[in-house]
Amino acid sequence: MASSKVMEPETIERNTTKIQSWLDAHPNLADDDEYVDSVELIELCLRRMIRNPDKAVKNWSQICTEGRDFPLELEWPIKQGKESNLPTFVRTSVAHHANNAHEEALNYAETSTILERTFVNTKNEEIGGLCYADLENGAELYAKGQKTSTSQRFTKLFNDKRWNGMIGDEAVYYQPQADVDSTGEEE
Repeated sequence: MASSKVMEPETIERNTTKIQSWLDAHPNLADDDEYVDSVELIELCLRRMIRNPDKAVKNWSQICTEGRDFPLELEWPIKQGKESNLPTFVRTSVAHHANNAHEEALNYAETSTILERTFVNTKNEEIGGLCYADLENGAELYAKGQKTSTSQRFTKLFNDKRWNGMIGDEAVYYQPQADVDSTGEEE
């Protein structure tokens, strides 16, 4: 028989605190006819998570499902997928670099003719093989791609210990170390 997933007490505490502070920041939702049922269910699941930690994973899943139905402007704190393992200051730095890349790429795309020769990733089944310039929102798609690419690049630099995760004058970039085999020669 497969073992059931169990949520650690620290994780339960962190998750309940995150959701409770979001609920505290939006007290008017409990009075809104459109969201009252969702808020009540979320609060019920929070109490159940604390009372019965063995079923915390199931209750957490229910909370996440309910919360994702809220409009984007309410900024639900739980995103879909695995939470990043990067330290907070690195996530902030990566977001800073990615947003700068997005702005620069958008400005470049709107003023340059290079998009006439740059193709959308052909793995994209919906719009693959087209030039960005042929699409109505081609400049935005190009800028979004540059933002994602920059974010991935800086994350990899940090994970490979080639960047200290800081921005501005505090940023330090390291040269990759050459692999040395057992005879002392570089590979």
